[in-house]
Amino acid sequence: MLQIAVAQPGCAAPGQQTRSDYERFLASHLPRLNSLAFSYTRPDHELAKDIVQEAVIKGYQAYMNRTLCLDNQAKAWFATVIRNEFLMHKRKNKRIAGPPDEQTPGIDGRREFENVGLRDVLTRAIDELPDDQRECVVLVDIHQFDYEETAAILQIAVGTVRSRLSRARMKLASRLNSLECTL
Repeated sequence: MLQIAVAQPGCAAPGQQTRSDYERFLASHLPRLNSLAFSYTRPDHELAKDIVQEAVIKGYQAYMNRTLCLDNQAKAWFATVIRNEFLMHKRKNKRIAGPPDEQTPGIDGRREFENVGLRDVLTRAIDELPDDQRECVVLVDIHQFDYEETAAILQIAVGTVRSRLSRARMKLASRLNSLECTL
């Protein structure tokens, strides 16, 4: 049977995929990819960079093979690859550990110093959540994926995303309220 390739919206026509189109796409999305990877690998910045690099390479290969379109679905595709790369690394190493970096690059010192306490409290509270709930909070509340995208990334039902978020948000509120009482 003869199959004719039809370009989808956001997809380059066969033979029209260019490296510069991919690079432009990456330039606008790379900060988000780095942030997402770091939310999985915290406090290991180097591992986050490695994971993003793997995702970028896989993305380029998929784009040139026309299995990835640079459309709205691409961000969910990259998030899935980042998650899978992290899980593969975690399985290989059983545990990711290391000393936290002394200073995160690109931080405005004074402003961040004022928010360090709150950020640290929130980070610890999120880190204490069960893995399944933490993933939902990170994807929806921090990286602003919608419920459907989050469900696709995690390969679960949308209702499961909603229930995990609900439970996680209740735990976070309870934890933050208990900390407020001790301050």
